[in-house]
Amino acid sequence: MKKETGKAATWLGWLLAVGIVLTLTGCESGKVDLKWQEEVKMTDGQMLLVNRTAKGEQVGGHFGTTGGGGFKEKELTLDVVKLPENWQPPPAWRTDYVPILLDYQPAEHTWSVVATFFWCKGAKFPPLVYTEYQSKNGGPWVVVPLEERLIGRSTNLYTHIGGKMPEHITAEETDQKSRSAFRDLREIVPNRDPKC
Repeated sequence: MKKETGKAATWLGWLLAVGIVLTLTGCESGKVDLKWQEEVKMTDGQMLLVNRTAKGEQVGGHFGTTGGGGFKEKELTLDVVKLPENWQPPPAWRTDYVPILLDYQPAEHTWSVVATFFWCKGAKFPPLVYTEYQSKNGGPWVVVPLEERLIGRSTNLYTHIGGKMPEHITAEETDQKSRSAFRDLREIVPNRDPKC
């Protein structure tokens, strides 16, 4: 009886040790399915309202403790739901990259989204670290070369994606969080090092 109790205690101790190691090394995973509404301040001061979603796989321990790096992005969306009357709305934007900048050129009726990625391991990488998408005259989003005019621009989309997202994020909250983000998420930099 003592021998069986000793084996059970050893087995239980081994399982407990493995559980602790897995917890400490961040081998926690699960689905990420977030949605929120966000105010976006454009370069001319106009305020927009967008609906956003983020889907992916949780990695690296407690989701959200590492900012946007707490999940492997699978699908992110951005849908402009409120904009100035004289602006033509873009179609909903959907891809597996993270949008960080939303821009509109009213005279050309051209929307731009600059996107990047958070997760490197096993990800398919864009040809450049930033990818620009454009929609002209309400047409579909297409990938275009990153425009020189966007380099150096501050980002205006919320990038601290993780944990329990608030239902509504103000432009001020986005600006405040951006101050603690990596430089290449605060502004469009010419030579971003992906560190992959």
